[in-house]
Amino acid sequence: MKNLQFRCKLSHLKATIAQKAVRMKKVCLLASVSLSTALLMTTPAYAAEGATDIWVWLDTALTDLYQKFLAVSTIAACVAASVCLILMNFSTDDRAVSTSRAWLKRILISWVILNVLGFIMTYLVNLTQGGAYTVTPAGPGTTP
Repeated sequence: MKNLQFRCKLSHLKATIAQKAVRMKKVCLLASVSLSTALLMTTPAYAAEGATDIWVWLDTALTDLYQKFLAVSTIAACVAASVCLILMNFSTDDRAVSTSRAWLKRILISWVILNVLGFIMTYLVNLTQGGAYTVTPAGPGTTP
């Protein structure tokens, strides 16, 4: 009898979770559609202000956003790395020291990846304008 009651409660719990998952999917879909619509509706208005093309405005906006994100992430990485270094230097527990060392490695790797993404977008994208690799001339007086 107890086993049957447990199964009933478990099946009811599964049904409730499934209903909440369906509701969450609907909310996420509605939010993504709303944000996409808002972006598509407001982007031309902002593009008409200063840029000649919507893509120029979008490039400027994303570059500015990335620079601000990189500044905040650099500050956060410095603070987190200093906490890890303090824990490594002043802790007497070997486990805390090894955990701090592992977190320091993760922080440094994440920060380097964020900076390398900026390098890729700034310098390597210019090599493939229009989807095709373009070779820039070496300079005056050189033969191709």
